[in-house]
Amino acid sequence: MTTATRHPVELRYATASDVESGTDGSRVRLALEGSRGTVGVSGRVTDAALFRDALAATFGILASDLRYRGKDRTAYLAYLMKQGKRASALIWEAQKAFLDNALDGEKKQDAVLDPLLTVDPDSVSLEVFSRDESAYARLSFDNRLFEGREAAHGSTFLDVPPELPARVDRLRTYVPVSLEAHVALATPASQPARAPRNVEVPHAWLRGFLQVQSAATLPASTCELAPIDLYNLLFALRARKAKKALARCASSWCPAPRPGWCWSRGSWCWSATAARTTAPRPRWCAPSAVSAWPRSRACCPTRSRCGCS
Repeated sequence: MTTATRHPVELRYATASDVESGTDGSRVRLALEGSRGTVGVSGRVTDAALFRDALAATFGILASDLRYRGKDRTAYLAYLMKQGKRASALIWEAQKAFLDNALDGEKKQDAVLDPLLTVDPDSVSLEVFSRDESAYARLSFDNRLFEGREAAHGSTFLDVPPELPARVDRLRTYVPVSLEAHVALATPASQPARAPRNVEVPHAWLRGFLQVQSAATLPASTCELAPIDLYNLLFALRARKAKKALARCASSWCPAPRPGWCWSRGSWCWSATAARTTAPRPRWCAPSAVSAWPRSRACCPTRSRCGCS
């Protein structure tokens, strides 16, 4: 029996993930971890806008962190010193608490596992877990999205450097876009070999990831919505700013004649109907009430479109 609270993990990448753009097209090169054998997928993307927006939404959930951050009082302390005033012990304690919280957040960001990419015979999926351990997302691309698909089936980690989400967001869709994800991407001869990266993953993070991954396979109440109906719902949440930090929203779903919802918190209530949805009757037979994530988290999939799940 061990009392360790962290699990050491060594990640080996041949190179870093990147996006190469040119006049004749763009290539999304994703570096995969090589200790799990040969895993990869390549092909020409038939819907570049869908591919770009879905990846951007997934990377947004990966980087999201809704934990409380203390205010930076460094500028205020400098102002007091410039005025020749002495800062009280309370101000110094506030500064120390802010620095401790900021450094602790940086350590937590470095001590999480990279996204998990799985190549199946039918699809390519990407699983991410947010920085604050409160949101899990699984993005799945059907094989029809890739023309001339070549794949080696398996699961491994995906390298996501800090600049990759911005490069994906600037991907142009009017030129051909191709995907190349492999454990051994071609690298220039002048580029030195990338050293292994060691991370100390907290057991609490691993336990949370496994719990939400398992919960995603349990039976659930589902409903098919038209993309415009989902966008209108997210737009309404963005347009109604919360006066206080919102822990959760109570949502009531009505099954007939069309799917509908009612969001409420305290004295605030808003209801709508999915007018554009032409899907058959939802899979549940009676109205139900569920608790959803905060509105700031719910707006993460705004850029996603139909065709991916």
